[in-house]
Amino acid sequence: MDFSVRVDGSALVVTVVGRLIADQSARLGRALEEALAEAPDDVQSLLLNMRDVPYIDSQGLGSVIRGQQAAAAKGGRVALAEPAPHISRLFTVTKLTNVVSLHDDEASALAALASQETL
Repeated sequence: MDFSVRVDGSALVVTVVGRLIADQSARLGRALEEALAEAPDDVQSLLLNMRDVPYIDSQGLGSVIRGQQAAAAKGGRVALAEPAPHISRLFTVTKLTNVVSLHDDEASALAALASQETL
């Protein structure tokens, strides 16, 4: 698993590539917390692009939750862009869609995060 990080407006965009499992998940979770903590104050939300993630295990879900908690601490939210259908189902079944929104593409995820910040 690998990932890249960039800022787009008020969101930290993290593109994840590969299976989100075990120790790799813990590394991502720590990186999300650190990146949000070090980001400027106006960067509050987190967008995870999951286009290239074929599999996520329970520890992978935990890393997303760590990111969600870090974003919430800054007053932000979390969105997933382009998750595979089985990953979307996993987030729905586990009711994580109550705290993480799912989107078909990055543009709609960024728009949703931006509109939620103005509420």
